Amino acid sequence: MVNTILAVDKDAAVHNRESTEWLLHGINALRVNTMIEAIDLLTRGNDFLFIAINEDTIPDFMEKLPVMRETTLLPIFVITSNYTIEKKVKAMYAGADVYDHFSSYAKKDVLGALASLTAQNRLAKRTPKP
Repeated sequence: MVNTILAVDKDAAVHNRESTEWLLHGINALRVNTMIEAIDLLTRGNDFLFIAINEDTIPDFMEKLPVMRETTLLPIFVITSNYTIEKKVKAMYAGADVYDHFSSYAKKDVLGALASLTAQNRLAKRTPKP
């Protein structure tokens, strides 16, 4: 399932729009409706490319985010249409790796996530200099 992202999103229409764009890049998107469902999949050993949480449809995500962070080393991306710097700071402290403004343009969201993944992979492969 490494070519699959785990999307926590109750809005099927938004998910379908985004997942269509992901498929153009050879990546599937598995949608669940709750953080509990996502954490359950992760604790059962399912491996994903990353986790995407739509804050707009998952209002309790912040409470469950620390549990998710303890459950997995996967990158956690949170998207929202109600972006504030205060919410970003709170989400980052709770365990999110990326907290970004949700766009109505799916290609921008997908390319932004891919750029973040590329940067994280580059950092993971970098060897420290003595």
